[in-house]
Amino acid sequence: MRERIIAETRGNPLALLELPRAWTIAEAVEGLPPSTGVALTGHLELAFAKRMSELPSDTQLLLALAAAEPTGDMALLWAAAQKLGIDWSAAAPAERAV
Repeated sequence: MRERIIAETRGNPLALLELPRAWTIAEAVEGLPPSTGVALTGHLELAFAKRMSELPSDTQLLLALAAAEPTGDMALLWAAAQKLGIDWSAAAPAERAV
């Protein structure tokens, strides 16, 4: 199981940290089933999408905006958020979800 995790996460530290959140209880206790053709990183993407979908719509929009902002400029991010009518409090649910 260890070798499979290392191979399928390709050593990605975030994938290694997030993997336990993506497992079902059965997978965590009994181990992963034989490969179904879906890489572990695919499971992680689905887990992130599920977690994102549980956030309020303003928070989802703010996260999408932050992902699209290429420079990491917080002033630019918040100016764009303000133009979209997103209040700074929309960040709180994402911060709590970490």
